[in-house]
Amino acid sequence: LTPPPLCAPRRTPAHSRTRARARVRACRGRVRPKRLQRRAGGERGERPPPRVGVQAAAGAMEEHRAERLRGVVEDPDALFGIVVGAAFVLLVFSYLFLRGRVCWVPTSTSSRERRTSSLARSMSSDGETWYDALEDHLPVTAGMVDYASRAVPLLLGEDAGADGNHASPSSMPRLTKLLGTSVPKQEPPSGVCPGEKMPCSWSVGDASECKVRAGPNYPKKGLKDPSLPALYECVGVDIVSAGCRLDEAIPRLGPLPAGGSSWHKGCRVPRCITVNCQLPFVEGPKLWGEHPPEDAGVSVVLQFVATPELLSMAEATASGEAVGSDGRIPAVRLLQAVFERGTLELPNKARPGFYSSGAMKALAWVEDLENVELPRLLRPTVEKFNGKPVLLSNYGRMFVDPGGEWMEIDFDVRLMSWPTKSVLCKLRERLRSVSARALRRRRSRRERCLHEAHAAFVIQGTQDDELPEVVLGNLRLHGMDLEHGAWIDDDRAPAGARFAGASP
Repeated sequence: LTPPPLCAPRRTPAHSRTRARARVRACRGRVRPKRLQRRAGGERGERPPPRVGVQAAAGAMEEHRAERLRGVVEDPDALFGIVVGAAFVLLVFSYLFLRGRVCWVPTSTSSRERRTSSLARSMSSDGETWYDALEDHLPVTAGMVDYASRAVPLLLGEDAGADGNHASPSSMPRLTKLLGTSVPKQEPPSGVCPGEKMPCSWSVGDASECKVRAGPNYPKKGLKDPSLPALYECVGVDIVSAGCRLDEAIPRLGPLPAGGSSWHKGCRVPRCITVNCQLPFVEGPKLWGEHPPEDAGVSVVLQFVATPELLSMAEATASGEAVGSDGRIPAVRLLQAVFERGTLELPNKARPGFYSSGAMKALAWVEDLENVELPRLLRPTVEKFNGKPVLLSNYGRMFVDPGGEWMEIDFDVRLMSWPTKSVLCKLRERLRSVSARALRRRRSRRERCLHEAHAAFVIQGTQDDELPEVVLGNLRLHGMDLEHGAWIDDDRAPAGARFAGASP
């Protein structure tokens, strides 16, 4: 007898196939033969009970898990390891909580708000703000778990400021007062040769280049439009060091700028606004710990004066008169509310976030960033967060004149997370090449482009009656040199650094 070939298909008898189809239909509850009903002992449409083998396997698995758990609990070495590990984790979190690095903030947002927030952030290119990605989205310990995926590129290379290669105080020009003239004002010249760098200077910015929140229903739709004209105009810039962190710069170390002649206290808005950005020279600790106290850093002091249009709208709003249909009226009301509050902290000590109205935020971006020379490992991070706003509530303080004429906002970059400080310190040298003329090819032709750094400040709005947002003040920065700024004597500086600058 010749056996059948191994590859020959095995055919099932017709009666077996019919019986198998009947069982499938019976399990689906369509047709239940009387023979299956008698075997199941139930009515038509019910499923037969599971087989004893499945139940036995499930019971054996549960017994195995319980036995393993008992083995871990009864083993002294394993129990000791678990207790020591839990105690260590609790000790670390307690230390971070006492140092202010970890805070417990209960959330009360509903699932609808969370879905709406996710939709709006997804519509605004990978999250709306810098703090969403580097502050809020990191774990509570500032990146203990998800730290490596974001910070590994930053770990490569030396600290740009660790060697202290910034200029010594004796080589800096000394200022007696902050007048906003140490950094000259100029317009970008049109005749700059390709590759030539512009000197350290600033120029007037265009608020329409900044996209801000717009209604209706921004939390759900996430619409953004170019800003209307700014409410304040920049009149002066200083880059200074003082041997200590420079606080309350104006009017303590210099007079108020001129302008805004029609201002009076009834406008309920400040005539002058000073923004003091306090930058460190070193990155500081990577996980926890205080920033080195010997790092005095440098301050970029910006001075703004109210425009005549702002003063007229503020006067009409404060007196309750008809203000017309100017789109900047909601922003003026927000400014009046923030100025009356007198602090960057939100009411009821609320945590700043996506829905925080009246929170001050700063924006900075570089034009034509793809043609700027950047380290290869840092380029993805810089491109992702170019132009993302930063909420200043957790990093700054506000000083208000009792007479209502001026307001100063000081925000310290030392209080930000280590990845943020690392990027800023490593790219400090690159800021000198910003605003350099270059040649690029576009559509098979060569044209000149200008890498310009823009900075703008906005008060955040959320509801329809607070929108659209309007730029508070903005400017362009060219060839910013943070290491060779001016020096000013500050009485709050240590005795050894108080008079270390060069002669006036």
